Amino acid sequence: MSSQYSIVHLRVKAETEFGQVVHVSGSSFTMGNFSTAEAVPLVTSPEDYPIWRTSKPLVVPRGIPQAYKYAIFEGGHFKRWEALDIPRVVCIEEFHAELNDVLDEAQVDEEEGEGEGKDELTPLAGPGHQATREVINRIRRTLSQTVELNEDSVNIDAQNLLESSTKEYKPPPGSHLYLVCFHLPVTLAKNERGEWTAQWNESLIAKTDNSISSDILTIWVGTVSASGLSKEDEEEVRALLKPMRCHPIFMEDELIEGHYHGYCKKVMWPLFHNVEMLDSCGAHWNYQKDGKEQRGDDLDVGKIWDCGGKEGWWGMYKKVNEIFRDVVVEVCKLQEGDVLWVHDYHLMLLPSLISEHEMQVHKHRKCSLVFFLHIPFPTSQIFRALYCGEELLTGMLCADVIGFHAFDHARHFLNACKRILGLSYFNKSGGLIGIEMERRTVTVLISHVGIEGSLLRKAMATQRVQEETAALRRKHEGKLLIAGLDISQRLSGIALKLLAFERLLTEYECYRDQVVMVQRSLLTGSRAEDEEATTSEVRELVARVNSKFGPVIDYQELRANQLPTQDRIALWLASDILVIAAIREGLNLHPLEFTYVKQGEDHFPGVVLASEFSACSSMLNGALRINPFDIKRVVVALDHAIRLDLSERLSRRDRDLPYISERPSALWTRQVLQDLWAAKAELPELLKTETGGVRVQYQPVWQATYKHLDNSEVKSAYEKAKRRFIFTDFGGTLMEKEKVDLYIKRSFTQTTGKRPSPSVMESLRILSSDPKNEVFVISGLQLLPLEDVFGQLDRIGLAAGNGLYLSMPQSEGGGEGAKEDATSPRPSDSHVKEGGRGGVGGIQQGKGKKRSWSLLDYGVKWAQVKDISLPILERYTARTNGSSVRLRDPGIAWSYYSTDPEWGLMQAKSVILELEEALAAHDVKVVHLKGMVEVVPKRLNKGVVLRYAIQSKQGPSPDFIMCMGDDAGDEYMFTSIYSYLSETAETELTRSHKAHNDAAAAAAAAGRPSAQGVLQRKPSQEAEEEVTKYVFTCSVGKHRSHASFYVHNVEEVRGLLQCLASV
Repeated sequence: MSSQYSIVHLRVKAETEFGQVVHVSGSSFTMGNFSTAEAVPLVTSPEDYPIWRTSKPLVVPRGIPQAYKYAIFEGGHFKRWEALDIPRVVCIEEFHAELNDVLDEAQVDEEEGEGEGKDELTPLAGPGHQATREVINRIRRTLSQTVELNEDSVNIDAQNLLESSTKEYKPPPGSHLYLVCFHLPVTLAKNERGEWTAQWNESLIAKTDNSISSDILTIWVGTVSASGLSKEDEEEVRALLKPMRCHPIFMEDELIEGHYHGYCKKVMWPLFHNVEMLDSCGAHWNYQKDGKEQRGDDLDVGKIWDCGGKEGWWGMYKKVNEIFRDVVVEVCKLQEGDVLWVHDYHLMLLPSLISEHEMQVHKHRKCSLVFFLHIPFPTSQIFRALYCGEELLTGMLCADVIGFHAFDHARHFLNACKRILGLSYFNKSGGLIGIEMERRTVTVLISHVGIEGSLLRKAMATQRVQEETAALRRKHEGKLLIAGLDISQRLSGIALKLLAFERLLTEYECYRDQVVMVQRSLLTGSRAEDEEATTSEVRELVARVNSKFGPVIDYQELRANQLPTQDRIALWLASDILVIAAIREGLNLHPLEFTYVKQGEDHFPGVVLASEFSACSSMLNGALRINPFDIKRVVVALDHAIRLDLSERLSRRDRDLPYISERPSALWTRQVLQDLWAAKAELPELLKTETGGVRVQYQPVWQATYKHLDNSEVKSAYEKAKRRFIFTDFGGTLMEKEKVDLYIKRSFTQTTGKRPSPSVMESLRILSSDPKNEVFVISGLQLLPLEDVFGQLDRIGLAAGNGLYLSMPQSEGGGEGAKEDATSPRPSDSHVKEGGRGGVGGIQQGKGKKRSWSLLDYGVKWAQVKDISLPILERYTARTNGSSVRLRDPGIAWSYYSTDPEWGLMQAKSVILELEEALAAHDVKVVHLKGMVEVVPKRLNKGVVLRYAIQSKQGPSPDFIMCMGDDAGDEYMFTSIYSYLSETAETELTRSHKAHNDAAAAAAAAGRPSAQGVLQRKPSQEAEEEVTKYVFTCSVGKHRSHASFYVHNVEEVRGLLQCLASV
């Protein structure tokens, strides 16, 4: 948006029915942004009808095309938009323009030529319209495809939503997909001739039939499982993997030990599976060495509580992520359109490292980043135990898309973002979730993955699988087999499974000769101490059960990360029931495989008992859900599974087969990338911050009028101006304020007791000392805290309590604060009138510690308001830990800033309803600010005091106004400026027209030619000289705002002030 503006009067011919009113809404916020809720009503009279006109001129940016459309309201409610396929478009190049339209009659395309084919009712206003014709026609054609006109600003047109949800996005031409994981999805081995061989393993990201690599050039980056390789081996492996498009990373064993076996497996793995740090430190294997229990002087307590030296492991974790960054940068050479997909918790810092590198080198992000977590995410309470937790969260949030396999995992992640980083989330179209992170929207998705049906069918048809299935059946002939396949670690719940089986045989004697448990335990070596302790425990239980009931448990241990596919399928085919008793578990495809292979006439349907703590329990509707800790109910579930008849077995299997068979990894990969490309294809989203930090998605129709503030443009206008007004908010604008959504606040309040940086204070001092400038800080802080920060800057005007208190700048000679001149114009809508104490809307004089203040009380009977409000607020304070009542003179507020953010927000919503009902008879309103519920006068807002500050100063209208703010309370300042511009322009236009007419009449009476003197200039040109020429309304942070410009953060505000102070 241009800093210069134009004044527009609209006239439309509309023959409406009785009770109908014409409104207009357009592409800028001053015109309602195509929202019926903010549409501007037009007026008419019996003499003028059917001509409707704007009651006061609209303020629009000069030289920028504006789209608008008329709407019909009936009974105060929206009825319809005018019958046009595309909105009207106009570009105003002069200070003032009058546009004449006819309802439901479209503009004629400028390409149709001049003369009769041209629509004279919607002209391109201004002498520069020829240069903008091509631009406007292009915009009109674009609007015909993209503009969504809705009954409100939140709903999305159903047809457009359907099209966007079904549209298939394709990778950009020439783009690459880089799949980055700690372990490459290949298995390396040496054959009998000493040659290295490689083949794809069963990983989700391995190359499979119809994989994404057939659509986009795909390259894999990661380490290899082999260790102790010589330089010759490394070169041979690198050459072997090159045709597979795999780039191996070779690391020192010490790094692997500290990163993978140390930080990942001993710190992150248990914690991400919701094992508290206290439980992890207290695990009994920490008190053992070489299988013997340590006591007394032999016990290193410091090492136990430091989890084996996690600080050193954390350094190695960061080092490995940095090595991956360096390799990705060197090998991948990321370009525009490329996708970097980072997998799992081993590389949580990589998205931020890649993002930082691209910003440093290219000044912007070139590639798209995806991060997918394949294990659970812990609760925020447990995650907070990681002293590096914020760094890990920030690392993930540098991705464009973050994926999880289950909503439970995503829910914990979103909660951690809110309570640890103070970030809020919101729903996006298509079932996705968005997080506003700095200047970006991060998409969070939940995407389940199925099994590779084609690979399983091939395995089932092999001779080996058939033979092993038959052998297992013969070994336990006539018995019902209960299968179990788990990693031998505590979280797998093997011991709980065995205890339930033991109790089943104890309480149900009939099953002792009918069932056998076939349990296979995998020793992966990733958590050696845990595996050793768990295996010892399981062996003891197996021996105990078999000694009591005979060989009822077929138990084997295998040193491998995974049971080979054919052995696994044979186990599934031979078994009747599969039990998953995990205490905590992420993605486990075993129950999905078990259900899939047990189909067809040759295979009896199986039954799955799935732990409610595993992700698969939410994916399989036909499974029997169990709580492994509730041994009695697990026994009942086992009994139920054994006795299930064929019809119910078939019913349970058929519930899950479609989902299991239709989501192989290739489809899962494509869906995630589709969501990424769809998010990239969307128009940039603007977010509206509501009370309490709740955000709703807002789909902007037009964004040409909202752009990043250019310091050079502001400086140029500043240098030309002779009378300047600068208004700024305090917290969030001149200095950072802590987020309300944080669970642990680092200070008691967001801003109280804090000060802007010395450079900001010095810039304000320089700006306020310039006699051409009037500088005001308008804040929600109360009088004394605000005075404590800025009291020494005498030439700065201060407004506290969102405009309830006002201290005008002191005169250059110092002493008493300057008062508004009695003859100065009064703000027409400020609601501030002269009067004594107790008078309606009176000004009451008072003193702070350092300067004089005026209280604008708006005639509210505060004693009565407090008598009603205080009992309600005290009751909520007693029930909400961390909250407090703030008694003010005048006013009353309830702060929940230091409470738990979710509990505080719930209580705030409730107390607002009670206060609004109790205070309905008083001239007050209840406002919900960030962390605060406050009772204020109905007419109080920052815009009132801004208008008062401008109009209380003698002299001509300012020719430069700049206003900056960051939250909803500052929007009143922006709209107040537009209202001021509209009213002053209307006044000056009226005056200029009158002077013009009077001069013409005087010239005619004197017999002089009418083309002399003042008549050579248009009234609008005279009016333009008397009104404000340059206006900069600026939001801090890019969000839905009435401002014309935005800056990204407080640092950019500091830079702008320093730039102006240097003039």
